[in-house]
Amino acid sequence: MAPIEFCPRITLLLLLMLLSTSAGAQTLVQEWVRVYDSGQADQAMDLEVAPNGMVYVLDSRPRYDFDTARVLAYGADGVQLWVGEMDSLWANDLAVTTSSGAVIAGGRSDGSTTKTAIVQFEADGDTLWSWVHGWATWDEAMAVAVDGSDHIFAAIDCDNCTPTNWATQILHLDPLGHMMCREAIDAANNLRPDQIVASMDGIYVAGSYDYDPPTGPFIARTDQGCTTDWLYTFFSGAHGTARALVKGDWLIYSAGYAEFNNGRDVLATRQFLFDGELHWQGGGGLFDLSGGHDEAMALAVPSAFEVYVTGYGTTSSGGRDVLTVKNPGWDDSWYHTYDGPGTAGDDVGVDIEMLGTSYVATLATVDAGSRGQDIVVLLYDLAGTYLGQVHYSGPGPGTPDVAVAMEPDGQGGLYVAGTTGDDIIVIKYRLATTSADWVAGSVPSPVENENGVTSG
Repeated sequence: MAPIEFCPRITLLLLLMLLSTSAGAQTLVQEWVRVYDSGQADQAMDLEVAPNGMVYVLDSRPRYDFDTARVLAYGADGVQLWVGEMDSLWANDLAVTTSSGAVIAGGRSDGSTTKTAIVQFEADGDTLWSWVHGWATWDEAMAVAVDGSDHIFAAIDCDNCTPTNWATQILHLDPLGHMMCREAIDAANNLRPDQIVASMDGIYVAGSYDYDPPTGPFIARTDQGCTTDWLYTFFSGAHGTARALVKGDWLIYSAGYAEFNNGRDVLATRQFLFDGELHWQGGGGLFDLSGGHDEAMALAVPSAFEVYVTGYGTTSSGGRDVLTVKNPGWDDSWYHTYDGPGTAGDDVGVDIEMLGTSYVATLATVDAGSRGQDIVVLLYDLAGTYLGQVHYSGPGPGTPDVAVAMEPDGQGGLYVAGTTGDDIIVIKYRLATTSADWVAGSVPSPVENENGVTSG
């Protein structure tokens, strides 16, 4: 096990903004922070909270960097419990089982071909099984999901496995790692997967045509036997993709961006019935900040009539601001932009989550000027009121701090994972009552306004 580093050298900037002075106002307070250094170049890829409350962080260099993929396991108190490792592979995604195990998915290369690699760790850190196989020149799991019976489904990006070259395939493994089926969603199209959601009533996959640039988004559903039930594509002939996918109680939601024939890129959100019928798009579900390229990176769906999206919006000056939007394109929509303290104008929201039933949190990477990049969590109420923020800034000037994923624990806690320099950063925040419920040793920091300018 690699050593646990508590890093007293790390400078933490806790910048909290309060728009209400009442004692009952809520804010985010840092409970603990941990930095992990394997001795190699570490990179956070994902974070998940297991049913038993353990926190898993995926550490891997994506593609071409054929190093060691790791799962870091923490308790709710911040104690590192174990580190699971698999050599000579990289992992793109992480999922948890109902028994609080961790599943990682990615690829392994032998120098000439790449094979899909999936590994399951038990809750105590032991490797339960590993599955490595390939059918083509390039065969890689881009996303993984676990259903309610602990069956595992992966979305495979496969080259030279169909007559039309690239294809998306669905792989189904049982809880012990035995292959149940593997089939292409649509062998006639160059579909490239990005997201997968598994449930007992169907497997949902989203992504794009082609890769660079993506020429149009797709969403598909298969059954657990890997047979395609339906495939929906849209904005044919224009650029676009689906970056996020969420299954609600009776609807499927996807979000990304779409380019129209006039070259205008918009943040695009869509809603589907389980039978594949498009429930809405067009005016509803589209958002354009100022005529530039806007893109969704993540979404949260607390109910069928509430969709919260984050990503970035291009301003009239050409910079990118963090964008948080509720119900894009509808009458009850609201949006908020956040411009970091730097001048490069390259800020992006990477994740969005509900905190209880009253708050929305957006995780972002923002330009911080001489500090490099900062990790920021923005807090809103459901009416769109911006309540404040917490920042993490790394150990020295110019250190890049890159946000990756965020997950609530259902008890007022919020976990954040990212990369600081070449190390992994894991932070736990929690909702607290202003002026009455601070973590021991914490003090209020200078107030920072929504444009990143510190005031008195």
